Amino acid sequence: VLVAPGCGPDAIPDHKLTDDELRERLEKCVEHATKQSEFSGVVLVARGNDVLFEKAVGEADRERSLPNTMS
Repeated sequence: VLVAPGCGPDAIPDHKLTDDELRERLEKCVEHATKQSEFSGVVLVARGNDVLFEKAVGEADRERSLPNTMS
């Protein structure tokens, strides 16, 4: 669970989000959490076999400065 402005449980919309709205909201949440050093990892959101959002941020190994990747 990402805790960032517009990302917590209190930010649940009163309508079903479109795929574009969901992608935009996820991008903002991941970006904010990354800038605050609260998140380093991979996010993958899918509906069935359709990937709606994927992003890798931060480092997988800080000692060797290896970035997180989607592979």
